[in-house]
Amino acid sequence: MYLRHFAQHRARRQYELRARRIDKLDLPFPVMTASIGAEGGFYWGTTLEPS
Repeated sequence: MYLRHFAQHRARRQYELRARRIDKLDLPFPVMTASIGAEGGFYWGTTLEPS
């Protein structure tokens, strides 16, 4: 939802971004905003006690 504002509109409900791999910065590739994943556990907190 948030990435749509940075993407180009391609078709009905389809938005495209240009992405780059960290190891290949000179080779951008198109990616649809609906197919971008997220890191699991990004918002999890940490505790001092082991679980």
